[in-house]
Amino acid sequence: KEVDRKAIELPADGQELSVSLTHRPEAEGVFQYRMAVKEAPGELVTDNNALTQAVKVIAEKVKVCFVDERPRWDYRKLKNFLVRNNRLYSSSCLLFSADPNFPQEGSKPIAEFYKDYRELAEAADVLVIGDVDPVHFTLAQMEAIVRFCESGGGVVFEAGEAFMPSDYRNTPLAKLMPLRSAAENWDRRIWLEALKEVFTLKLTARGEDNPLTQLLDAPGEENRRYWEGLSGQYWFFPLEQLKPLSVPLAVHPVRKNREGEPYPLMAVTRYGAGQSLFLA
Repeated sequence: KEVDRKAIELPADGQELSVSLTHRPEAEGVFQYRMAVKEAPGELVTDNNALTQAVKVIAEKVKVCFVDERPRWDYRKLKNFLVRNNRLYSSSCLLFSADPNFPQEGSKPIAEFYKDYRELAEAADVLVIGDVDPVHFTLAQMEAIVRFCESGGGVVFEAGEAFMPSDYRNTPLAKLMPLRSAAENWDRRIWLEALKEVFTLKLTARGEDNPLTQLLDAPGEENRRYWEGLSGQYWFFPLEQLKPLSVPLAVHPVRKNREGEPYPLMAVTRYGAGQSLFLA
């Protein structure tokens, strides 16, 4: 059944236009939403006028599993956020470099990563993988992560200075990442120079209205200004190319890649019924 509709005026010269549609589901489950626009007079290609997206609806805490190699700043910041907001999130945080006697953190601590897809799917809605050495994952566990995303789970990859994404290009997880070839030809010179610069992310046109970047209830210009006012960061991983269907949500405000395009800093792509997000 139709749940929302909006009349729009297409911009001239093929410019992008962001449109927000809303619907509040009345039950839990995975729902398929189909968004479509009517065929325009004289339109030659119409097979791209519709898009179907799976949305998972839950009436409980979002279950987040966050794994990282060591307690770097990124780990501590996100871990503390998840623990403080335990009314919204059920969290399991795992540091692979920790001593065996170290008490792992989160509202539901785990001592080791999930052995198979069933364990992962029952324990998490979202999996965040930080700068983890891929040797900590068996082939079966990586394939379980792929199946988890394909079945509707969310996977977030967070770049790091040691392993992510460089050491993942020949692993099953590379197929989930929005970037092409898992950053096989990245520029180490830019990587080193970025350590000395302070910058803030710049939202793209697609990023301004994407739910993943909505830090305020008001989308669009007000949300963009809020992002621009955030504290700067010192480092990013220089991604040269994204996969064709990946969507850049935020880019570097100054630095450009070999093709003259701003380096993508946040990109999302679909894989099966799920999505993956890469943070550079």
